[in-house]
Formats: sequence, structure tokens, C-alpha cells
Amino acid sequence: MGLLSKVLGRGTATEVLLALDIGTEIVKALVFRIEPGARGTVLGVGWVRQKSGNMQSGAVSDIAGVIESCREAILLAEEQAGVKKVRKSIVGIAGELVKGTTTTVHYERVDQTVKITLSELRMIVEKVQEKAYERIQKQLAGKQTKHKSTCDLLTPRWWMFASTDIE
Repeated sequence: MGLLSKVLGRGTATEVLLALDIGTEIVKALVFRIEPGARGTVLGVGWVRQKSGNMQSGAVSDIAGVIESCREAILLAEEQAGVKKVRKSIVGIAGELVKGTTTTVHYERVDQTVKITLSELRMIVEKVQEKAYERIQKQLAGKQTKHKSTCDLLTPRWWMFASTDIE
């Protein structure tokens, strides 16, 4: 299953999504639609420069200011797209306060003398992802938030994203 089909689920209807990149200097918002055949169409773009003091050295120092910058960028993208409210988002943020997880999987090969194949390597990576995914889901389930949070495993290249259904 490809990246976009995992974001959208197994449905075939097109859906409007928001990608939000919260950077140290600039917040970028992208409103897009996934067309049948997993082609993306950009509908609107918005970017807002972080105000002085919002972020320092990649860490959030004024959460209210960062939230306001995000709202402004999202509003610009939604206005350009002609969309009133986007229900699903993919958010990217980095920094020392972003939580992660380390996962170890023990895997014993049947014949250690045989060269490892790409399909075997992919299978090992998938096992690590599944274990990390389960751990993160349990961590998210323990958090009480205003919005319903879910964790979606998006690609076979060690990427995991937390997405939020905006209500």
C-alpha cells in the first residue's frame, strides 16, 4: 500500500488534506486533494514567518505564538484553495521537545551464510515499524487531548507520522 493510500485509508473518494510544516523560521501550509490513482493536486498554499521569540534553536519557546502562526498559514492556504475547513492533517515538526521511540527487534535468519535480499530487509524493517507503531499507539492512548489523535504508519522507509483529525 502506498503512502497516500495509507493517509486516506482504503476509501476511493477524493479527500482534501492539509500538510503543515512547522519550521523554526517559517510555517508552511499546503491544502491538497488526492485524486483517483494517487495523484495529488495542490489547491492552496500558505506560509507565515515565525514571529521573533516563537522558536529558538528549533525548539518552541512561545507556544501561543507558534499556534497563531500555524492558524495564519492554514487560513491563507484554505482561502487560496476555496476550502472552509480541512478535516485531516499531516504535521511535521522537529526539535528537542519532539518525542520519539527506539525499538529493537530480534530476528534470527534461517541461513546466515546466504546474502540478505531486499525483500528480507523490507520484512525486517516492517517488523520494527509494527513494534514501534504499537508502542506509539499505546503512548497516544494514554494522552488526553482536545482532538482525537491517531498514529499512521505511512511508508516502508522508517517514517511514522502522527496525524490529527481536526474537529
